[in-house]
Parts: sequence; C-alpha cells; structure tokens
Amino acid sequence: MSLFSGTNCVVTGGTRGIGEAVARRFVRAGATVVLTGRTADAAQEAAEQLSERGPGKAYGLGFDLASPDAVVAAADQMEELLGGIDVLVNNAGIATLHRFVDVPVGDFDAVFAVNVRGSFVLSQAVAQSMADRGGAIINISSQAGHQGQALVSHYAASKAALLGLTKCMALELAPAIRVNAVCPGIIETDMIQEDFKRQATLLGGEAEQVRDRTLARIPLGRFQQAEAIADAVAFLASPAAQEITGQVLHVNGGMTTS
Repeated sequence: MSLFSGTNCVVTGGTRGIGEAVARRFVRAGATVVLTGRTADAAQEAAEQLSERGPGKAYGLGFDLASPDAVVAAADQMEELLGGIDVLVNNAGIATLHRFVDVPVGDFDAVFAVNVRGSFVLSQAVAQSMADRGGAIINISSQAGHQGQALVSHYAASKAALLGLTKCMALELAPAIRVNAVCPGIIETDMIQEDFKRQATLLGGEAEQVRDRTLARIPLGRFQQAEAIADAVAFLASPAAQEITGQVLHVNGGMTTS
C-alpha cells in the first residue's frame, strides 16, 4: 500500500471515472496527487474525499485544458504544490456523438484542443523539470483510437493522435522519462446506458441491442471497470515497468484482438 510513498503525481480529469480511479489508486498507495478538473470546486471536493481515505494526500486544481496559457500556468502551480512531479497521467478527455458527415467543425476542434493539444502542452510544461529527476508519463488513449468506432470519428482521431504523440515523446524524452499509453475499452459507468440510448437514436434500434452488440465484441464478455485502468496505470508508473517505454497497453477485455 506504500508503493508510491514519496511519489508526486498529476492526474488530469481526476474528478470522476477513470481519472478518479487512477488518483484514488495513487493516494491509496501513499502518493501525493494533484488531480485536475474543469472547475476548482469539483477538483477540490474530489481531492478532499481522497485525502480523507489516505494514506496519501490529494490536492485539487481547476483550469481549462483547452487553453494553452491556462495549462502552462497550472503546470507552475502543480510544481509549486508538489515540489516536483514524478508521474503525469494525461487522462482528461471529451467526446460527442455524431455521424461522420454531421460532425460539427467546432466539435472536432474542441475535442482535439482538450484530448491532444492539452496533453501536448502539459507534457511540454512538465517534461523539462521531470527530466532532472526522472519520471513517467502515461497517456490515456482509447480502443477507438486503435481500431476506430462509429459515431466518434473526431474522438477516435484525437485518441489515435495521442498514440502517435506517445511514441514520439518516448523517443525524445528517454532515458530520463518513460512514456506509455493505456487504451481502455468500454468502461462500465452510471452513464453507459445513456450512451447506448444516444447510439441507438443515431444508428437505429434499441439501447439494449446496442449494448448486446457491444458486449459481443468483447471476448471476455464484460465491460471493464475504471479500477482495472487504474491498476494498469499504476503498473506503468511503478519500478516494475522500468524497462517499458513507447508502448500501448490495451485494457479492453480483448476487443482489439478481433
């Protein structure tokens, strides 16, 4: 439980879902974590809840990941809070559902601004000081970025771009910084049924039919839990992965084997 004692981590999009599970995993293992969110209130509330459980400590920071100036300023705040960053998890992301021919250019730009440029700028801002102490960067991509998926062409493209960025960062930032990516599959959340309903509206049919078709694509026959992604991230951030960089770890129940 003290695997990350003395380790300083940053997790973007850490107020819910995968990001919250990753932040919780680090705090539970003794790390000090800055988790970020769209608003300061949401980030601080999430951080307080994690700190209460301990044994690590969490701080919350709210800023607009789509604003390069805000990202650079936030990176300075993170450094000041932590006294140096050992692990950066670029998890924050946004998505909308549209048929390819109907994707608004505004949605395309907004998705890339957060999912790609936000991660790019934050990694740039953190990399130089991290190189002095060594560390790890983990980018949260998606199975959609690896194999494509209907109704999310702009999102899938952004996540594919994140995979390319991961490989380039790994080459340039070695040997001091290891950079890897995790590709989650379909994560079971409270909102998953709403997603199926929206897909059914666009594709036709019923939400349960969409759910059944999605499950049929997963060899293990189940949706994944956010905690499984957190475990994968913790592994890649740990000394056990000290010889791993520039790689993509798929946590999707086997979706990308078919």
